[in-house]
Amino acid sequence: MTKSIFITATDTEVGKTFISALLIKKLTELKNKCAYVKPFETGLGESFKSIDYSYVKRINPKLAIPEQESVIEKYYYALSPHDSAVLESRKPDIEKVLRQINKIKQDYEYTIIEGAGGVYVPVTGDYCIIDLIKQINEPCIVIGRLGLGTINHTILTIKALQYNKINVKAFILNGKGDTQAGNRNAGNIENFTKVPCAGIVGEINPVKVKLDDLSLDYNLIFDF
Repeated sequence: MTKSIFITATDTEVGKTFISALLIKKLTELKNKCAYVKPFETGLGESFKSIDYSYVKRINPKLAIPEQESVIEKYYYALSPHDSAVLESRKPDIEKVLRQINKIKQDYEYTIIEGAGGVYVPVTGDYCIIDLIKQINEPCIVIGRLGLGTINHTILTIKALQYNKINVKAFILNGKGDTQAGNRNAGNIENFTKVPCAGIVGEINPVKVKLDDLSLDYNLIFDF
């Protein structure tokens, strides 16, 4: 049976790609055939080479899915998919994205799908990342910052997903910050959302890290 998780976050540059790469690394260690999917990636400039796919592949050299399948819609400008598409005189092809995701899910045991920015990043003038998550209809993991301000931002993100009847399995706090303060932040988020914290990840080398040394509760994240 194929399984999937959608990785979203409170903002851009919070660590979605980093956490996605770690999760694929764990799944690969457990002998799962994994796919990494990026429905929309912007800011690629003239090279049009995926930055996120390259990062995940560097940490997971055995990743089988090729970039042209993994990254479905690419954009030149470092803007939302909607604004980048307008400047490029294009229209995001949401149906193509959904078809490609469904095809990939049939070919792999586990699919990690990474969003673009936060949940209300616009894909078109009337369609946001949260709408894509609803249509894909897979459980969600929210990535938040470790430091000050994360309580508000993470709770708002989780509440928006819950309001839209999206299954939020867990959240992860990531990045620079005081781990003790991070634990208090996580406790507050759990209290107000009733969603468990699957772990706190500080600054690490994702290539050299031993995954079992991380304080990640993989049973909260994956359905094994």
